[in-house]
Amino acid sequence: MSLAIRENRPILAGLLLKKNKWSVKQERRFELYADGKIKYYKASEWAGSFELTKISKARKISRFELEVDFGSGKKNLLLTQVDLANAPRK
Repeated sequence: MSLAIRENRPILAGLLLKKNKWSVKQERRFELYADGKIKYYKASEWAGSFELTKISKARKISRFELEVDFGSGKKNLLLTQVDLANAPRK
């Protein structure tokens, strides 16, 4: 079975919590694309994006948390898995 990556389609998508600059966790829908772009949405509206590059690093904080360092002094992104028991249904 061959899995083809569709152009302009996310290869991975789902709900995650991100921490804002005041350390408040916000639920967002994230999409990862094959070109390294990460887009995120608040409700159905686009809220921002990040670009993974060769200098980007991911560090596991705990079983459910991941910190992404984009390098070059850019803002780090702390992602936490949403508790699926409390997540809204699709």
